[in-house]
Amino acid sequence: WFASVPASTQPNRLYVHSATSHGATSNDRKLLIEGFPQKTIFESLDEAGLTFGIYHQFPPSTLFYRNLRKLKYLTHFHQYGIQFKKDCKEGKLPNYVVIEQRWFDLLSTPANDDHPSHDVSEGQKLVKEVYEALRSSPQWNEILFVITYDEHGGFYDHVPTP
Repeated sequence: WFASVPASTQPNRLYVHSATSHGATSNDRKLLIEGFPQKTIFESLDEAGLTFGIYHQFPPSTLFYRNLRKLKYLTHFHQYGIQFKKDCKEGKLPNYVVIEQRWFDLLSTPANDDHPSHDVSEGQKLVKEVYEALRSSPQWNEILFVITYDEHGGFYDHVPTP
């Protein structure tokens, strides 16, 4: 895995859906709270008449994009545990789906984001759960399932760096 920007989590997450970190090189709380102004794939999909859905387990980090805070996008955000498997089963997944994992441990609910110091088996359980839900969907033959990580250096990579 090669990171878009040799920086921390959020600048790389910004790249995923907007092809830029808008100059961010760290998890600057002030900028994250203000929200980043760049155009995202979500807006491009909306303009093209295509659908998207963000299935989240905590407040979604996609809200760091200021434009996604608009009321017109409110219906694109769904509770993962309530809606994702249901939408898979009913063949009602949008054209573009984002799954946002749990970023930190709660009392009886462990984080499942594959970040240190969390138990990576929880993250891999989430990957398996998502895969199995997608696999059982009537939309399976139309799905491209991509797993991304937000920064470099985590798991072993057999490819030498350029």
